[in-house]
Amino acid sequence: MAENDNKDVYRGLLALGDSVKDGKGYSALDEYYIRYNRWETSFTLGAHQVVTPWLRNHDIRLTPKKYKGFSLINKKSIEMLELYGYYLTEWLDWTSDTWESIAIGITDNPSDNEDALIGGLIWRPRGSLKIQFWDYYFQEVMNDFYVHANYNIELHKDVLLSVDLKYLNRNDVGDKLKGEIATYMVGGNMGISAYGATLTVYYGSIGNVKLLTPFGNVTIIRMQSSTLSRALENAWAIKLKYKFNQVGIKGLSAYIFYANYSTPNYGENVSPDKVEVDFNIQYKFSGCLKNCSIRLKHAIVDQDEEFNGRDWTDLKVFLQYSF
Repeated sequence: MAENDNKDVYRGLLALGDSVKDGKGYSALDEYYIRYNRWETSFTLGAHQVVTPWLRNHDIRLTPKKYKGFSLINKKSIEMLELYGYYLTEWLDWTSDTWESIAIGITDNPSDNEDALIGGLIWRPRGSLKIQFWDYYFQEVMNDFYVHANYNIELHKDVLLSVDLKYLNRNDVGDKLKGEIATYMVGGNMGISAYGATLTVYYGSIGNVKLLTPFGNVTIIRMQSSTLSRALENAWAIKLKYKFNQVGIKGLSAYIFYANYSTPNYGENVSPDKVEVDFNIQYKFSGCLKNCSIRLKHAIVDQDEEFNGRDWTDLKVFLQYSF
């Protein structure tokens, strides 16, 4: 990857040079591991991608995040139940060329070398109901307990109701290498789909410490520029999406996404309230171009100037070819 001549680097897309505005090329070996399949269980040892709610590949740049350690996954031995277990020692960020301990990813302290233990259970008791339980133990740093439930109900032949609920409880543990970071996340969304249109409403709340998410996340509200993650933040949102197949334009879809974020106006967690509106339109080609798509995204962010907030807009264009 070439140097960015004008030094206006999209943070995280290039490796950092002498400052956050200096970009430089990078190279990364994605995976090297040994995998053994037996007893309907997959055992993996080495450097590989991990896909869990709060520690995953999080591939929003040119390369995913990678992890080094041991994992076992069993999806078939027990009916309606999937089991996951991980012992991870190191990770590699998007543009990094040096492996670091899992603890450093949270604390940014080069002397920390603690590992992580992760256990997960996904239960599908009936129909479309899906319930997940995950526990992340980052040694001497923090412990995350996460529950996620979602359910779809067909109200009519062409009408579907969906409910999605999430809860995260975080506590510092052991030597508290990142300090006191006890907090929580709670909330969810409810949507109704009919005749190509989907209307979804969201609500979420964060505890008295900002969420740290170095390894990816599944926060309740994630938009083009803003995410529900600040200390003592409450937010609600509404999203309207439409697939134009219903009117004969196959492959075309669009949505508008509005969210209102509020935070304390006094105390140590003061930060500006903000409103964001996202516009999105995308088209998936067919025929000989069936692997191609184009997407335009535009975000408008309005922040409370009384608390040093600033307004901005963000326009992105994606051209994608899948092969």
